Amino acid sequence: ITLKPIGFIDSIYKEKNGIPRQGCLSKHSKARLKLSYPEKANPCHSLEGLEEYSHVWLIFLFHQNKNNWNMMKISPPRLEGKKVGVLATRSPHHPNPIGLSVVKLERIEGDTLHLSGVDLVSGTPVLDVKPYIAKYDGIMEATAPKWIEEPNRSLITDIDWEESAVEELKSLENKLKYYKNQIDSLMKAVEEVVTQDPRSTYWKKRNTKGEIYGFCIDILNVMVVFDDEKKSAKIVKVEDYSDRSEHHALSSPFLKESNAKSKTENSNQTD
Repeated sequence: ITLKPIGFIDSIYKEKNGIPRQGCLSKHSKARLKLSYPEKANPCHSLEGLEEYSHVWLIFLFHQNKNNWNMMKISPPRLEGKKVGVLATRSPHHPNPIGLSVVKLERIEGDTLHLSGVDLVSGTPVLDVKPYIAKYDGIMEATAPKWIEEPNRSLITDIDWEESAVEELKSLENKLKYYKNQIDSLMKAVEEVVTQDPRSTYWKKRNTKGEIYGFCIDILNVMVVFDDEKKSAKIVKVEDYSDRSEHHALSSPFLKESNAKSKTENSNQTD
């Protein structure tokens, strides 16, 4: 079976750290998907009519997943160490590293989809886009295990910002890629990540109380200190991460191959 990406995600998340476990948990997150078809195929034609839908399904590859077939049971964060079968979860560690995500379609410009409510790292290869149809996709009588339905006990209920972190954020406003003149939206996107407590169980075990946890968003490196007893967090520092974030955005082997192909095609063109 040979599958080729139809495009690559460019999102506010440049690393896996801090990516929401579900896109709907971060409504202020943003991404773009620029379609890239073989020569002579017009991507704009394939998008005609899609603008009438509010949401779309993205079928993609977990290209950063170091997958192995012997992971038949895993420990979802909500189960706090208990294990269930991998097929009973939405873990990226399935036998085949294929992902499925529903995101909001903000608008379409030419061959590019502008998206929000995303949970994908930049460089993610997208295999297909399908419209979300509530009439068929929303199953009202669907059920789920108790550990899914119960309130998330790890939610951070109190989030505060150091004044210096807010000032640092404002000083970088003109360099932002997705949130220029949208500081409030960016702060909400950061808080949506923190609310869900992005730290893994492994990270919590390895690090002492008060240890700084960092994640990237847009061109920023955001540093947070969590207080597990109080279910609170303080954003203590924000710094420019633009050089390194661009490096990570281009780290996908699929994307490198696509870029190399594009350069070759351009070099072969004549006036």
